Amino acid sequence: MLSTADSNWSSNLAIPISEWDYDSSCCRDTIIILRIVELINILIATTSALLYFLILNKTRIVHINLRVLLITMVMTDLALLYIRIFDIINFSGRFEDNINLLFLRFTCWVLGIVLLPSIIFERIYAVRHYRMYGEVSIY
Repeated sequence: MLSTADSNWSSNLAIPISEWDYDSSCCRDTIIILRIVELINILIATTSALLYFLILNKTRIVHINLRVLLITMVMTDLALLYIRIFDIINFSGRFEDNINLLFLRFTCWVLGIVLLPSIIFERIYAVRHYRMYGEVSIY
């Protein structure tokens, strides 16, 4: 149970609803609405990213290396954004040990971490080999 010192709404965002102290907790409905709004925001970001991927795939004006770089940057952001879905789904605290959700969360962390160095290495390659960069597709 939460003490009265931890009863503000910002601390309640970080814990499952099952652990809330309803007597001292205020704004329970507001927090639930904020979680729903956050989920809608993630869905809008995903839809926008998919539209962005389709546009980049259709256009042939942009060099393939730049297209892959732009897609990788958006995928990194999405992977790290999807980590928050676990906390939204686990609002009751019942899914703490669910192996599938933990695997998906771990996969998002790995994608978010692994994709970032690929952007850095691509930029290093582009700077070092700037004369032939436009002719060679490194992906």
